[in-house]
Amino acid sequence: MIEKLNSKQKEAVTAPSEENILVLAGAGSGKTRVLVHRIIWLLKKIRVSSTSILTLTFSNKAVLEIRRRVNDIINLCQENLIIDTFHGLAYRFLRVHYSEVNLPYNFQILDSEDQKYFIRKAIRDSQLEHKRGLLQKSTEYINKNKEKGIRPKDILKKNRIDSSNMDYFKIYLTYQKICDHSGLVDFPELVLRAYELFLNNSSLLRLYQRRFTHFLIDEFQDTSKLQYKWIRMIFQKSVGITIVGDDDQSIYGWRGANPKNMKYFLRDFPNSTVIRLEQNYRSTKNILKSANALISYNKNRLGKTLWTKIEFGDPIYIYYGNDELDESEYIVKNIIEWNKLGGKFSQCAILYRKKRQSHFLEEALIKYSIPYHIHGDISFFRRQEIKETMSYLRLIFNRKDDESFERIINTPTRGIGKKTISIIRNASKEYSSDMWTTCKKLLNINLLKKNSKTSIKRFLDLINLMDKESESMSIDQKVDYIFRRSGLSKMYENKKNEISRMKIQNISILVHFIKKFCEDRDERTPSELFHSFLSYSILSSSNGIKKYEDKNQDAVNLMTLHASKGLEFPFVLISGMEEGTFPVRTDIEQEIAEERRLAYVGLTRAMKKLILTCVSSRFDRGRKSHNNIPSRFIFEIPQKYVQYVYFKNLN
Repeated sequence: MIEKLNSKQKEAVTAPSEENILVLAGAGSGKTRVLVHRIIWLLKKIRVSSTSILTLTFSNKAVLEIRRRVNDIINLCQENLIIDTFHGLAYRFLRVHYSEVNLPYNFQILDSEDQKYFIRKAIRDSQLEHKRGLLQKSTEYINKNKEKGIRPKDILKKNRIDSSNMDYFKIYLTYQKICDHSGLVDFPELVLRAYELFLNNSSLLRLYQRRFTHFLIDEFQDTSKLQYKWIRMIFQKSVGITIVGDDDQSIYGWRGANPKNMKYFLRDFPNSTVIRLEQNYRSTKNILKSANALISYNKNRLGKTLWTKIEFGDPIYIYYGNDELDESEYIVKNIIEWNKLGGKFSQCAILYRKKRQSHFLEEALIKYSIPYHIHGDISFFRRQEIKETMSYLRLIFNRKDDESFERIINTPTRGIGKKTISIIRNASKEYSSDMWTTCKKLLNINLLKKNSKTSIKRFLDLINLMDKESESMSIDQKVDYIFRRSGLSKMYENKKNEISRMKIQNISILVHFIKKFCEDRDERTPSELFHSFLSYSILSSSNGIKKYEDKNQDAVNLMTLHASKGLEFPFVLISGMEEGTFPVRTDIEQEIAEERRLAYVGLTRAMKKLILTCVSSRFDRGRKSHNNIPSRFIFEIPQKYVQYVYFKNLN
């Protein structure tokens, strides 16, 4: 099983099962392979029960990959082997112990879009809608506090309210009251409730401590303060803990990730063994030496130096252009040259710091008729047609679902405008009732125009009719029926374009996916089954369903540097390498360190060829900057590893 592993990988896999180990795994060093073989070693060699092993990672994609690899090697029935995300595990606990944390049985998970709907409602209820820019800042304030385990009562208790955050605090307080009243749980709340579940129930904590004796945690550098406190609480009495991570690839500080947790682990578990995976199987020597030099400028690292047996390869090419047009032309012509020499377009990745940088790149690719695919685009479950169809079903199962009500009351168009919806919303607040009940009341008074009343009554009647006609249908049949009966299908068919045809196809995929999901489920009622699927779809939304994409298409990959983490490409081009763009404008050392880690991630995606581009002039957010300075990260790479290419007309 382990004969193909290198010496350090073997050491990590076969470390005594009762030891705590920190595997410091560099980019391209085979960390997933080590994690998978460690699981198998515990199961087969040490004979640890599958019910006693808990493996956590950060994405559903990683969960599926680990499961697939374990199954490929030992063909294990994995029902009792828990491999999950942090949010997925929290959901498991809350689904079983919902009453202990004051949640209803059918509590609903909010995705980021749902969360913003209820934060908007909290802003209105707090009578702060006249203030601009509150939504984004309030969302950040709420999520950052939850990621630290801080409730509104904690903010009050520690007297952390002043004029700079008073509005955000009011919104947080109101938003949480709305969520608690309606049984709504956002993503940070999942982990916070699970943490509080064990914090306030020592007997339950001991139960799970006895069950789980061996922990394996992937991407440990991405854990937040609260996530670390939660898992530390659970595995305090575990026999053996294996954590895998790379502090040099911690790039999610903006959502609470704390690379210091790796050092805290060594502090809290002082007898832990550190094993460094430094042999890289991905990149050329030139690329690795450049990446090593770059990241060495960061302080307080755990420290490692990547090396490889692969040849030196090409130097890193650095292009300094005049503006985005020059930059895009240079990038695309290099991709064309790669293709002419026998390389595939799909082997090329263009990376950038900000999503809006893709505009000029897309134009250049279109100009030369080069196919491309943008990664990190809207995930399947967040697509408009999916949200609309699911909102009909949500309203059928729960007439009090105001978010779904607002989404579909005028979709397809029924002559119910924004003014009418605003009247319904205000009346709902005045009556202290949901919008469905409010509409029924408004039909009997003269607050609305006759035409609006007629349209609203038709909408209410349609929902009731669809509910009755689909009563005996399975969930997948209901979705198919609702898409047609609601008028959504006809709305898209009438547009007669490729995008609309794809939207209709996506509903077929949704129907098929729900049918597969519902097989072998033990929920008792259609409502329970539907809510289970809703929760699953939201927890999976970061990865989505990719069946609508042609995986065999030879297309250039476009993505942000954040989206590139965990991927590799023979040819990587990183655009926008100038001060103010990458790194973004900041003088805070901690933020610069994270930007540098992001650059390190970008460099280590490349296998054979790497190009970095910067420009003298860039158009961004309606302004054109001039005399831009190339990124400090370019100058942190030793000149012996690079070759400069200058714009021909640039002085």
